[in-house]
Amino acid sequence: NADQATIVYNRTKSYIDQNPELAEMFQKTTDTRGLTTADGKGRYKVIASKGSSLQGWSASLAIVDELHILDPEAFNALVIGTGQRRDGLVFGITTAGDEASELLLKLYESGRAGDIGFYLWAADEGSSPESPDLEEQLKRANPSLACGFQSMEQALSEVKILPRIDAQRYKLNLFVANVDAWLDGIVWENQPHLDKQPTRPVVITIDRTPDWSAASVACAWAEGDQINVDLIASIVKPDLEELIEYARKLAARVPFTHFAMDRRLLPDLIEALNNNGIRTFGYTAADHCRAAATAVAKLNQLQVAHPHHPLLTYQVPRGVRRTVGADGDWRLSRRDSLTEIDALTATIMAIHEADRDKDEPTQVF
Repeated sequence: NADQATIVYNRTKSYIDQNPELAEMFQKTTDTRGLTTADGKGRYKVIASKGSSLQGWSASLAIVDELHILDPEAFNALVIGTGQRRDGLVFGITTAGDEASELLLKLYESGRAGDIGFYLWAADEGSSPESPDLEEQLKRANPSLACGFQSMEQALSEVKILPRIDAQRYKLNLFVANVDAWLDGIVWENQPHLDKQPTRPVVITIDRTPDWSAASVACAWAEGDQINVDLIASIVKPDLEELIEYARKLAARVPFTHFAMDRRLLPDLIEALNNNGIRTFGYTAADHCRAAATAVAKLNQLQVAHPHHPLLTYQVPRGVRRTVGADGDWRLSRRDSLTEIDALTATIMAIHEADRDKDEPTQVF
């Protein structure tokens, strides 16, 4: 995307600006208008990665970052364009992809067959954050670690807080499934046991199944770095009026900061609670992605205390994540999960809201 291309561009620009000999070879560099050689015959610029915008375009060198998200049509246009120049070259850089990375899978196949120049740094297939030789596998996937340029301690700390599938993809450079379990069930079971009542106002979250067969209510509050979360209700076959009445009664007896729920699944409940003076937020798809990342980071550090309810013990290992967008963001997928995930979704939202609000002044409603 444009952001990734701009990173490469800015790095190249800084090398030119900091080297007097290189600077003499170029006209004054700019942040947005490209780099032009002193004689005006050569130019380096950032362009959109769309096949339609690349048709008829030619260059001596195309530098493409993150091939795993590039459309095959755009890559083919680059190959055709550079092929019109003598010694034209397409230089691609990327992390591993998933089964949806059509272009990258074909390039791996061509590279391993010796048809193109191909340099791969990756851990051994099957490696994971639990591998006994994790440090060695990280070095195989990261030349900067192997040569000592980056800190192994930092890399290990990042692996610790990343979702397992992201650690395999971004730290071990291994292909992963586009959908996968969001968390190992044993991680959930290893969290501290919650046996106390709230010590401060809580956040309250509500989620329902798509067919209204069930709804779940969770609450959470922070104590230092630890998030305490509890599933406080599971309601069978509720209707909207029942949820409104339950939430109103809950708000009347429990000190809380705010409610949160999915704005697509429960828009009428959000409106009703706000109209009743109950501060309520609606979650977007982006909010769900942020909440999932927060929950995994806290869980991997054993910083989530909960009462180990049987319903969550059942739903947690059966929740499935799906990558959304080109930047690797992900959220739980109701369609792909192996069971309903209303309790799990409410819990994840509660963890995120409590963590987000822990450093803010408390407002009680």
